[in-house]
Amino acid sequence: MKDIYERILDSLVPKYKYSESWGRTKSYFVKLEAIRHYLMGTRVIVIDPQNEYRAITESLGGQFINLSSNSKDRINPLEITADVELEEDARSFLSTKIMDVFLIIQVMLGKDKKLSANEKRAILYAIQKMYERFGITDAGYQMNAEDELVINEEFIMVGNSSQKMPTLSDLDTSMREIKDSSEIAKELEPFVNGVMDLFNGETNVDLNNDFVVFGIRDLEQSMTDVAMFICLEFIWNKIKSGDKKRRLIIVDEAWIMLKNESSGRFLEKVAKTARKFNAGLSIVSQNVRDFMENGGESIISNTSMQILLKQNPNELHYLEAVLGITESEKGLLRTAERGEALMYVGQNKTLVKITANDFEHQLCISGAEE
Repeated sequence: MKDIYERILDSLVPKYKYSESWGRTKSYFVKLEAIRHYLMGTRVIVIDPQNEYRAITESLGGQFINLSSNSKDRINPLEITADVELEEDARSFLSTKIMDVFLIIQVMLGKDKKLSANEKRAILYAIQKMYERFGITDAGYQMNAEDELVINEEFIMVGNSSQKMPTLSDLDTSMREIKDSSEIAKELEPFVNGVMDLFNGETNVDLNNDFVVFGIRDLEQSMTDVAMFICLEFIWNKIKSGDKKRRLIIVDEAWIMLKNESSGRFLEKVAKTARKFNAGLSIVSQNVRDFMENGGESIISNTSMQILLKQNPNELHYLEAVLGITESEKGLLRTAERGEALMYVGQNKTLVKITANDFEHQLCISGAEE
């Protein structure tokens, strides 16, 4: 069996899908992956639903962004990043952002909310009008003939004043002005003025640190999928800003995003296009059934590598069709020892042993029972 260090670090921009059903091996493995990529010069960004990575972040001198109703950390989901490189088939930076905001609204409304065609058109129009009021149009940042557009670090400057970005309060105003979106605005009110207004305000965090973790454990449970989506969309826009620095995005408990079609669609888009921006995406799930029953098969088909740790025997059938698991492989996954995994890379399969040196081991167990 090959050491996991040799297997994982052979690809500069990998895309993984992890699955594990027993014990703490999954967390240990992903932390080990994060440490080794970090030490090799990769910028690591983690979406952490359980705050499992807080201790390791502090040990590495990273940045832990705590998103909760009592936290001062804020992300504005309506913010547009300067110099964003267009994705394939995208008409403009603004049209892409408008669609992303529309998806965020759908996640906020919940998976059971079905919008009519008129409501969808009205919401899209309201988003567009909101940006126009802030001088942001399809042509770019709108300026008077005598003004000069200046890029200064993370701020868009028009003349000598920073480009102000709209917030959810501005979106609320725009939606209430249009008949077919005014009722939808009322449903979104908790995110604007209520107990879930965490994302209504200016962004005050950044991704300048080489090890950044978004912790969302302390949020209300009903906000977990919204928070994960907004974090990923924020990260994705920063990655598309054009610096092409090598990054690894880790989305732990990704099945939560897959429960909502809109956030699942966005996760799939990132999986498809991360490599273009010199980024890798690790999609992690504790439970195969939850992952597969919420559309995980399409995600797996867009990953270049899949890593399976010990599995619940009753859930192995979920993996048969998508990965072509043989009976002997099922046997290995039923009886795998702690630290053993099956790795699938294209048509190649191998059994690996996860090993760590003393320094790595202490980091991986920090904040958790060994």
